[in-house]
Order: sequence, then structure tokens, then C-alpha cells
Amino acid sequence: MDKSELDGKYFTNNSTYNCPYCKRNNVSYSIEGVFQIDWTNTKNVYGYLVKCSEGSCKKTSLHLSNFLLRTSSGQFSYPTEHYVTDTTPQRKSIVGLPGPPQVQVDPLYKGKKTEKLSDSSINEVDDLFFYHKPTSYFTLNNLITSEVRKPLDEAENCLSSGYITGASACLRKCIYKLLKHQKIAEQDDSGKFIKFEERLKILSEGQPADIKEYFENIKGVYYITSQEVHENDWKDLDAGDLRFLIESTKEVLEAIYVTPKLREERAQKIQSLRKNKKD
Repeated sequence: MDKSELDGKYFTNNSTYNCPYCKRNNVSYSIEGVFQIDWTNTKNVYGYLVKCSEGSCKKTSLHLSNFLLRTSSGQFSYPTEHYVTDTTPQRKSIVGLPGPPQVQVDPLYKGKKTEKLSDSSINEVDDLFFYHKPTSYFTLNNLITSEVRKPLDEAENCLSSGYITGASACLRKCIYKLLKHQKIAEQDDSGKFIKFEERLKILSEGQPADIKEYFENIKGVYYITSQEVHENDWKDLDAGDLRFLIESTKEVLEAIYVTPKLREERAQKIQSLRKNKKD
């Protein structure tokens, strides 16, 4: 069974995750801290500090959830229960730093009972969280230039927080930065401006046929932050639409910046082996 989609997630199961720093997949992690914050006047959310177990890494990432989660041996439990919180919000400090996790005995959990999660949209550990930091840097290869990667990171941050307009604007900025970095001209020889769709078509030339589909997808980026934002009610756009456009953009960036470099490196290795082989 193909489980390659797990490579694009943080938590692959309840005991391992893909580290955003050392880029190691399926390494164990430990929960180093748990804290509560007042997200709004009436809503609390919970933060988890997760540390990579890889000896040369040991870096910590941040994960936010709507749930105060049950843990086991310093890792998240799944299928999972969450702790039912008090109705009166209470400010809590970060716990478990330094030293091993103490989440089961921390006041944040004291006196709370557990119940099964009832949210049908949660099917795996990664679904327990609505925000991660780092975000898109986790899935985007560093071979992609930072001036293109950063606005896409901002788009994912906005989407994670529910800011649809901000996410759309950042995604559009990412595409314009991409066209600029790839030196796709804004005007033709006569000085006439070239349409957004035409510039994308020029950029797609020479790309494999299966990638051109994604270029077609991201043409919609132009419209979601122009007429729809300024003149209409933006009724047709939701988080799912944006996620579709963001993932399509990632495929385009991988094809342009990553795949050719990896192919070049493989060719160099093969050439080196050819030189060293015996006649």
C-alpha cells in the first residue's frame, strides 16, 4: 500500500514524525512542554513543544491544537482522548522545560477527566492540530529560492489561522515572485503587458505533461485576490479551494527548482561511476 502521502505530514503515527529541521522521516519525538493560551475571550487553545530525537538535531517545533490531549510516555496517543477543560479560562505557564515531560501531573491536567474525540474530521494524529511552526518549510525543499518560498509559507500560516484573504494575497505574491525569479517578462517587445495566464503558459513550456496540469490550476490565483475581493462577496472561495491552489503551487515549484537539481546530481554520480568502472 502506497503511504507516500505521510511524507507531507508532521506526525506519521503516535510514536514518530517527520522532522522539519533535519528532514529525517519517521524519527521519534518527545513532548517537551504543554501550555494553554487564551485564543479569544471565550476560547482556549493548547500548545505543544515537540523535540526531535535525532542526535545531531534536537530542535523543537510548535504545534497548536483545540484539544488538551492525552499523552503516553511523552508522545501523543491515538486513537485519542482529550481532557475536558474547565469552563473558566485559566492562564498557565509552559511546563516540562527543562527535563522530561511532566504533563500527566501538571496543574493543567489536574482534576480533568477524559473523553473520546467526537470530531469526525480527525482520522490520524496530524489532524489533531490546526497550526504548526515551521509550516511550509517543512514540505518545501530548500532548493526553492527563499523569495518564492517565504510568501507561500505566509499563505499557509494565514490559512492555518483561517485568514482566507491574507492567504490568497500571499499565494498570489508567491506566483508573481516565481514569474519574476524565472525572468518571465511582464511586457512584450512592443511594450504591451502580457497577461498573467500567458506568462504562466510561457513558464510551463518545456515542463513534463503531467506538471502542466498544475500550471492550469494555479491560473486561478490571479482572480481570487482581484475582482472577487474588491467587488464581490467572495462566496465561491473557501479553505478547500485555497488548499488546492497551494498544493498545486508546491508541485510547480518542485518541478522547477527541485527535480532538475536532483536529476543533475544523479547524473553526476552515474558519470563518476562510469569513470571508475573497470573496462
